[in-house]
Amino acid sequence: MKARPRLVLLSLAAAVSVATAIYCGVTYGPWSSGPGVEGERTRGFTTILSEDRQVLLRTGLAVSAGDELIHGAENAHYIIFRVLGRTAVARLAAPVQATTNDPPATGSKAIVIYHTHSDESYTPEDGTPVIPGNGSIFEVGMTFSEALRGEGFVVVVDPTRHDPHDNQAYIRSRRTVFQDIQMYSPFAVFDLHRDSAPASDYLINIGGQQVQEIMIVVGRQNPTMAANLFVAKQLKATADTLYPGLVKAIFMGHGNYNQDLMAAALLIEFGTETAPRAAANQSAKLMADVVAQTFNPTAP
Repeated sequence: MKARPRLVLLSLAAAVSVATAIYCGVTYGPWSSGPGVEGERTRGFTTILSEDRQVLLRTGLAVSAGDELIHGAENAHYIIFRVLGRTAVARLAAPVQATTNDPPATGSKAIVIYHTHSDESYTPEDGTPVIPGNGSIFEVGMTFSEALRGEGFVVVVDPTRHDPHDNQAYIRSRRTVFQDIQMYSPFAVFDLHRDSAPASDYLINIGGQQVQEIMIVVGRQNPTMAANLFVAKQLKATADTLYPGLVKAIFMGHGNYNQDLMAAALLIEFGTETAPRAAANQSAKLMADVVAQTFNPTAP
C-alpha cells in the first residue's frame, strides 16, 4: 500500500512527458523502434502512394493518417488515409486555393536560421548520414544565409547544437528559437534539415546545374498552422514560377515543430542524405532568391 503514492507520481510524470512530446510533435508508432525521434523515422523511409499506386513521395518523416501533401507542379492536394508499415496511401482531395494575396507585411528584414537536428549530414561527401554535433547541414545553412544576405536580408545563424538526435531535440531547439525570436524580432525562422530518401527522388537539373529538391514541412498540431501554410504556399508559388521543380512538395505532418511560435516559422528539408551536399548548396542559393522574390527585403 505504501508504494501506491510513488506509483501514482511515476504515472503522472510519464503522462506529462508523453503530453509534452505530443505537443512538440513527437509521435509514437510503427514507424519507429520505440519512442521515436520527432517527426521522422529512426531508419529508412516511408513511401506515399496515390490510390492508383503511383509514388507521390518517399520521405524519412513520420507519416500518419490525416497528414496532407501539396505535390508537384500541379499542386495536387492529397490526404493520407492509410498507413501500413512503411507504405502510406493518399486520396486526392479538393484543389488547394491559389495564393494570390500579397505575402504578409514583414516590418523586420531579419531571418533566423537554426538546426534542430545538428548531426544531419550528406553521405556522398561525409561518408556518413550523421556527424554528432557537427553535421554538414550547417554548411548548407551557411550557404543559405550568405545568399539571403546578398539579397538584402539581415540573417542570424544560430549555431546551437541540439544533440542527441532523440525525441527531446525539438524541446531543446524550442528554447533556442524562442530566445532568438525575443532577441532579434525576425519576420521568419527556418529550421533546416535534410530528408532520408533515395537520391533519385531528390536530384534534378535546373538551369544546367544539378540541385536537390526542397520540401517544406508544416506541423498540423499547432494553432498557427494556417499562417505557416500560407507562407509555405507563397514560397512554393514563387519557386514554381522561378525554378520549376525546386520545391517538390509541402508536407503537412503530425507534429508541432515549434511553428506555433510565429506565423512564418517553417521546417525546410534541403534534399536527402543520399545525394550530394553540393547539390543541396545549389538549392540553398536558389531558395534564397525565392525568399527574396516573395518578401522583397529592399522594399521600404
